[in-house]
Amino acid sequence: MSKNQDTGSKKPFEIPRPVFPKRAVVTGGMPYGNKELHFGHVGGMLVFADTYARFLRDRIGSENVIFVSGTDCYGSPIAEGWRKKVADGEFSGTLEEFVQRNHDKQKATLAAYA
Repeated sequence: MSKNQDTGSKKPFEIPRPVFPKRAVVTGGMPYGNKELHFGHVGGMLVFADTYARFLRDRIGSENVIFVSGTDCYGSPIAEGWRKKVADGEFSGTLEEFVQRNHDKQKATLAAYA
C-alpha cells in the first residue's frame, strides 16, 4: 500500500486553501475619548486591523470589506480625564465638548496616517 493510500486522497503535508467570507466588517479597538492618540494606539490597536482589512480587500474585493473605527465615548477614564483638565484649568467646556474635541483630534491623527 502506498503512502498516499494510507492518508486518503490528500498528499502528505497538503495544506487546504483558506476559505474567505463573501463580505466582512473589520474593526480595531476604539480608543477612549479622554486624550489624543499616541503611537501605542496606532501601533497596538489599529495597524493589525487595518492590515487585515487591506488583505481581505485584496482577496474578496474592496467593495466587500468595511473597516470601522471610532471613539469610545463612555466610561470612567473619560469623565476622570475631563474632571482633571477642568480642575487644572486646561479645559472649560462640557464633558460632551471634551470628548468631541478629542475625537476630532484622533480623527485628524488617523487621517494623517492614511
